[in-house]
Amino acid sequence: MGLDGSSTQCASGNNSMAFHLKTSTYLEKFPLPLVEWGCDMAITEWNYAAEKLFGYKKEDVFEAQSPESDAPWALRYCIAKLRKLVSSGAKTGELRRRRGLSLFLDIYIAKSDGEAAGAVSIFNDVTAGRRMERAIRESGLLYRNTIENMRDAVFVVDRDLKITLFNHSFIDFCSRLNVGNFSAGSRLDELFPFFSSKIADEYNFVFRNGKVLDSEDNIFTDDGILIISETKIPILDASGHTERIITVASDITKRRKSEEMVKSSEASLNAIFENSESMIFSVDAAMHYKKFNHAFSETVRKYFGYAPTVGSRMLGNMADNHKKIFLPILERALKGERFSKEISVDINGSAIWLESWFSPIVQDGELGGFAAIVNNTTQKKKLEKEAEIHRQQIIQADKMISLGILVSGIAHEINNPNNSIAMNVPLIQRAWKSLEPIIDAYGREHGDFSVGGLPYSEMKTLIPSLFEGIKGGSERIKNIVSGLKDYSKQDSGMPKTQVDINGVVDQAVIILCSLIRKATDQFLVKKRNDLPPIYASAQKIEQVLINLVQNSCAALGDSRGRLEIRTDYDPQSDRVVLIVEDEGSGIGSENLKYVKDPFFTTRRDSGGTGLGLSISTGIVEDYHGELLIESKLGKGTIVSVKIPSYKKTFED
Repeated sequence: MGLDGSSTQCASGNNSMAFHLKTSTYLEKFPLPLVEWGCDMAITEWNYAAEKLFGYKKEDVFEAQSPESDAPWALRYCIAKLRKLVSSGAKTGELRRRRGLSLFLDIYIAKSDGEAAGAVSIFNDVTAGRRMERAIRESGLLYRNTIENMRDAVFVVDRDLKITLFNHSFIDFCSRLNVGNFSAGSRLDELFPFFSSKIADEYNFVFRNGKVLDSEDNIFTDDGILIISETKIPILDASGHTERIITVASDITKRRKSEEMVKSSEASLNAIFENSESMIFSVDAAMHYKKFNHAFSETVRKYFGYAPTVGSRMLGNMADNHKKIFLPILERALKGERFSKEISVDINGSAIWLESWFSPIVQDGELGGFAAIVNNTTQKKKLEKEAEIHRQQIIQADKMISLGILVSGIAHEINNPNNSIAMNVPLIQRAWKSLEPIIDAYGREHGDFSVGGLPYSEMKTLIPSLFEGIKGGSERIKNIVSGLKDYSKQDSGMPKTQVDINGVVDQAVIILCSLIRKATDQFLVKKRNDLPPIYASAQKIEQVLINLVQNSCAALGDSRGRLEIRTDYDPQSDRVVLIVEDEGSGIGSENLKYVKDPFFTTRRDSGGTGLGLSISTGIVEDYHGELLIESKLGKGTIVSVKIPSYKKTFED
């Protein structure tokens, strides 16, 4: 039988088909794997293409057929499998190879008839095609399973907009939209007539252009509005034309609502961020601005003279003296530390206070800078100081109340014997005048004699001045006690009256006479006599003067330093002027600007509270006046208190 299946006599003669093939060079050059089988189904020829396909040399195959052969099992298996396929006349077969791979074959067999029947088999390797078919089958199954198990509605339409494939989620989707029964072959535009025009336009676009199209629709249902996102994906044929479109429809209603909530929250947070009175900013690891709000920008511009910009380096335009304050704090924040810090910065001679909170920014486990919230607490500090002043004033007032009660009791105890002295001195004076002639007569008769260790003639001239001294001392005791009682009275909104400044000076000097005598031998009081009255509380003005004189006495180094109190009048401003001048230690220029601040004192170790000048300034300003201080270190100090006259106060 020839290769075409025609019969040929198979004798052991010279005209057998095998003989002709063997003697022909065509056998080796035949492009397909060719194997010749003898009458006993032993392989008699194995061409080069067979060697390449099956991986075994011709001589190895011939040798492996010998009973004594120790050929590898895989080779013997290959020969046996091919023999079985050819013997059975199989048209296809599978040959398992090493490493578990299979070789798929199409087989063409030509057999000869007769006693010495043999065969020629031609093999075609169709492994790639079979694997492709299997992959396609598996892919189709995977494709269908994937679509069926998707939560999104998935369907496929052809060029006539007929649905050819859909998943269960599409059925549920249609049910939610109250779409009636449908099946494969239903037209999409008929299922959704309310979108027919839009459907036609969108699908025609994809069929025409072969591009993916995303769209979004709002659909009104009994349960409210559904927001549906659709992606239409073209499926191309072999020529590259769109033959079908697969559509994925997702219900994004919840997602859209969440996005709107996030946007609303972000808008609210941004509004809070921008409108916050607190300064908020963030920087990256290189200390470049990432974000800041309006309060921060305005504060930097107001106090430090430049406007920050996103991306610029923090402190880049700041003065060196301010950098020294902020840099150590910011470097600490860049190390990832979370902390708070109160910062005081001098701006043109005035301190501003900044209360700050620092927090690290961590991104993907790495430190990416820090964020900070800063509050300007300068006003808070000022109020705290004022509150402390008020507290001290309350304490002082309480002390004065106690002192007033004490002085009142002491005054009573002092006044009783002092009144006795004051009342008895005139009586003793009259008694002396009555006794003087008698004692004089005794002295003329008996001569001079001793009285109290002195001759009578000398004592006689001293006794009247002694009486006057006792009388004057008693009067001074009375005045001092009275002044102390007035000064220590509780200030319960002391009424303002016309006040004579000179009278205030006199009263204060009486109270301070002992302190002044200890501090200086050079004390002067110069009072102008034609002063107009002022409208004030005499007690408070006296308090101011006492504070000023006490400060001067404390500043005097020794008794040779001069202390002077003067009163004057400035006709141009119609103000009465009270001046306290001393030749004490003076005040340095670096401290002079702070002396009126509450609690500022250079004498804290010696009991100074730093409240005297602050309280005095407040009292003077309450009367629309001013307290001016001139001082030179080592030279002395001049304090001038200027208060409008009674007339000017009411004119203004």
